[in-house]
Amino acid sequence: MEKSDLHLGPVTLTRHIHSLEIGNISFDVEYTDLSPGSDPDASMEGGVSGLIRSMTARGATVLTNETVTRGSCSGREVTLSIVNPGTSTRGFSDTQLFASGLRFFSIIFNAASDTPAMREIGNTFLKSFTVTGGCTNLVAPVDAPPNKKSEESFEGRADPASGWRIIESNDLGLRVLMPGTVRHIWDQPQVDPFPLTHHTFIYSNEGTVYSAEVIGEYPPGFRSTPSTYQTAIDISLYALRRNLGVVGFEIKPIRDLRLATLPGREFSLINEKAGSHGRAQIYVTPTRIYIFSAFTPSQNALTQISQFYASIRISPK
Repeated sequence: MEKSDLHLGPVTLTRHIHSLEIGNISFDVEYTDLSPGSDPDASMEGGVSGLIRSMTARGATVLTNETVTRGSCSGREVTLSIVNPGTSTRGFSDTQLFASGLRFFSIIFNAASDTPAMREIGNTFLKSFTVTGGCTNLVAPVDAPPNKKSEESFEGRADPASGWRIIESNDLGLRVLMPGTVRHIWDQPQVDPFPLTHHTFIYSNEGTVYSAEVIGEYPPGFRSTPSTYQTAIDISLYALRRNLGVVGFEIKPIRDLRLATLPGREFSLINEKAGSHGRAQIYVTPTRIYIFSAFTPSQNALTQISQFYASIRISPK
């Protein structure tokens, strides 16, 4: 067995790795214990996202990405067509990820060729995996963050050109235009292993909503590679889908965006039942996550949504 430490700012996660190679076939079983207070569902989403981005960056192609159940264990399975380094031939990779409490298991099969026989070997290996006693969805309780939350009216400054209000915070690295006075909601969702604050500036009127959220400050070194930035967007998107999906919104990707050298993405927001349409944008910087969303039931207000997004200014820090 080998151990490999993953450092995320002040957080250190240890991967416990069992690996076997036979010719051009490899079998791996890994487990990692997450920090107390982690969100297992978001962590699973982040794990799948990180796996896919890591492999596709090396030329792999996703074949399937599905849920999988093994007894009391539920998780995800990702199969890929992989590149054999230095050749034009392709191989096969099959990974299953399961969660039991805050312990995450990865079972990985890689083969240099993709044939029915190789897939059957991989299937036999993957199906042989069991968790003694079965998986549990129970996690240990932790101290809740202090019940710190505030809400205030925020007028901003008048913008002479548009007649809208300039919503600006140098401390948060944010400047954006909104149609009128907004509510500024502040809370602290996390204290350990490092404190995070969540600021929301929101304007709403007769079903039209404009929102700008800032989550931070993440510690230095928490995001160290391009893949970790993209995974942060994926996890933020997962949370956005979870929040807006319950009220009927469907979220679909539109395009990739950039903030200086940092990544962002834009998505459509459609609620057919309510007749609402709009867009969302997510950006990730070394210390913050920015989430913007706007939607309206009025076709006449769609131009104003474009004005909202054109006004966004963010500090890439």
